[in-house]
Amino acid sequence: MIPKNITREHVLAAIKKIRKDGVPKGRNSRKYVLIFKEELFPPKYLISLANKYPNGKQLSPEVFSGGEETNSYLRHLGFEIRRKSAKRTARPTTGISPTKKVTIKRKHDERCPQCKVAVAETLRAIYGEVEVEFKFNMGVRPQDFSGKVYQGLLSIFNALTDHRGHGDFIKTNNLPHVDFYVPNPGFIVEYDESQHFTMARRASLQHYPSDMKSGYSNRRWTDLCERINAQDRSPIYRDEQRAWYDTLRDFVPMIIGGMEPTIRIYADDYVWCSLNPDDKNDHEIFRSFLYTPTLKIGRTILNLDKSRKEIYDGNPWENHKQDVIDLFRYQKQGYQRRIRELINAAGDHGCDIVLLPACTLVYSTQHELKQFINPDLYIATGALDLSGVEPKEIAVIIENGEVVGSFDNSYVSTFNHQGRPFYIAISSTITNLSKGGPIQEFENRDYREKRSFALDLGHHQYSGRYIRSLRAVLNRIISKHGGNHAVILSFWRYKNGNTRSPWYQSNYELEARRILLGDDILDIIEI
Repeated sequence: MIPKNITREHVLAAIKKIRKDGVPKGRNSRKYVLIFKEELFPPKYLISLANKYPNGKQLSPEVFSGGEETNSYLRHLGFEIRRKSAKRTARPTTGISPTKKVTIKRKHDERCPQCKVAVAETLRAIYGEVEVEFKFNMGVRPQDFSGKVYQGLLSIFNALTDHRGHGDFIKTNNLPHVDFYVPNPGFIVEYDESQHFTMARRASLQHYPSDMKSGYSNRRWTDLCERINAQDRSPIYRDEQRAWYDTLRDFVPMIIGGMEPTIRIYADDYVWCSLNPDDKNDHEIFRSFLYTPTLKIGRTILNLDKSRKEIYDGNPWENHKQDVIDLFRYQKQGYQRRIRELINAAGDHGCDIVLLPACTLVYSTQHELKQFINPDLYIATGALDLSGVEPKEIAVIIENGEVVGSFDNSYVSTFNHQGRPFYIAISSTITNLSKGGPIQEFENRDYREKRSFALDLGHHQYSGRYIRSLRAVLNRIISKHGGNHAVILSFWRYKNGNTRSPWYQSNYELEARRILLGDDILDIIEI
């Protein structure tokens, strides 16, 4: 298994080391190469070597797999991976720059019409129904949209206009067709030939919203634009026009909602017509080229600084509530700073979502509530509203710096975020999912065969038996939706409480990287 703390910077350091020392005998790759600045590197050895920087030693090749595991990990970091048989002009990785480039040839062209046919048939074999050259009924100008979509598209439109001064490149009122549309679970697949990789496209990619999810590596597509630098002068604005329509296809999931991010595959990455739709091994090869952005959830475990005996002396829930209120009232600035540091640390570590336990955000006014908000994060948290006669315990959902939902502990709520479904509940109310209690239904989509997440805003630390409750919730979601799902708990721990239990359940492999912030814990859970 590849350690999740290996970053792009560690791989770049490994590349530098290979340039200096070369590749040891027996560590070259037989099937795949990583391409960086026109040089070829063996992917699996790169991972082994890169592991030395965060973890102190080379990673043994026996503990992780080459092929899909290694290639997918490196692609997610923005690197280009190809089969050795693909056409490529490159330098060998000896650590010495040769004076002559080496060309590996194959008799195939990215314009091969059978390649797109094979992609369509392979998609059908894997996902079922696939629409070819599907048209969405939507406009093409920034003013056709509103809110965040309008602002994002306007910024990109202006960047394309400024690129070479061609502003009149929109020549239709409706979005041209997409290459492939997979209705279930709902995503677009675009097949990009070389003419799509232009400096105009680079300009558009560089102005994408920072929180926008893509089904391909923005960094790699930008690098390809710089390397290929295709140019089409018929008509003179063709590069800007093509870049704009590609941008709109990427924005479709944001515009419609309830869709997975648009996926892009590069025509020259593989001889696609060699795929056999009836061969499951070829399915896995195809899947390895489909970029799936990592979802990072920052799960917090807060220190209540109270023993279990102190909490359970009377009503544990009222005691817990009062203890948090006292923290807010008598240590207000320190408490607010503590919670903000946790939230901001989640953002600094690239989290998409931060999960805080019950009663965390304490406020008397909306201004106090806004002290906690990080506009770049989706925040699911318990809260205490002190504006009334009695403290009111609720859950609050914050997205793009705005409160988009709140609810009490009488039912399980549901929200959609970036096309992903979330169940959210306060404390043991989450068990309604396993007991058949009141559950809001997701709107607009059938989420079967997708990943959904149940987020539990817990109170004081539970006993280890609560893991069984989380497992029961997970089983209910699996039976309801199929596919792969996870249940994640955030809670307040007792003084010296045991946090060695993972406190999450899933039917696929999950890992958490633990960060200590004073007496509090931030677990970075990558999905």
